[in-house]
Amino acid sequence: MGARASAGVERRGVATSSLPRSRRDVGGSPRSSWRWYCVRRGGPEVRDPYSFNNLSTQSAGFRCESGTGRSVAEHELILASGSPRRAQILRELGFQFRVVPSPIEEPLGFARPMSPAELAQALSVFKAEAVGASVREGLILAADTVAAKDGEVFGKPSDRADARRILQALSGTRHEVHTGMTLLDARTGRRDTRVDTTAVVMRPLRSDEIESYLDSEAWVGKAGAYGIQDHGDAFVERIEGSFSNVVGLSVELLRTMLKAFENAGRGDD
Repeated sequence: MGARASAGVERRGVATSSLPRSRRDVGGSPRSSWRWYCVRRGGPEVRDPYSFNNLSTQSAGFRCESGTGRSVAEHELILASGSPRRAQILRELGFQFRVVPSPIEEPLGFARPMSPAELAQALSVFKAEAVGASVREGLILAADTVAAKDGEVFGKPSDRADARRILQALSGTRHEVHTGMTLLDARTGRRDTRVDTTAVVMRPLRSDEIESYLDSEAWVGKAGAYGIQDHGDAFVERIEGSFSNVVGLSVELLRTMLKAFENAGRGDD
């Protein structure tokens, strides 16, 4: 499957027909009044990590507190992405953050060949450092998602024809979705980069199904030319791993990375 989640996330298979479909605000607290201080404090483990729609900050292994403290708690969270899906995941987990998209285009290539998982990580580092050059304080969160099959990378389609080509290539196959994630302390330069990988089994697609999906334009801006949260789940028979990872931000890996940042910060005292 390529690289596994650095955090050792439990791998389980789940049929997409069992995924929750509701889109509702999570929890009932007025979270807009919270400053961001969300780190894992021994909360219960995620029981169904395949849909962020039904996750509360507590059930995801986070506890949010007002007040001050060292390390992670002192930082403003900056999302280095214009993706509405990543922002939605953070909002539904209860985070308060600001969005600062990368000001420069992603590189077309790197100096050495990379696996799809390595590429996702490298692109997340590129985004984090690009934003880090423009801000002096804050904890920057950057992510990049790529789909891959047999080593071939499928990023965001350039146009409708490219989206059709990608969907035809993935039809009836098992492929991987890699999301590289980077946390960067803009002040100290401390950085943590990891990757989570989810396997996706797509059923065979008919030509008319592909054309109908292309008409919807739900493929625009989606790695692999489909959004599992935007009716693309109808194409998927099974996923193995994190559902939110396929959407574009692994909740489970984010939890682990924030905990690691918090622990490292205690060592600075």
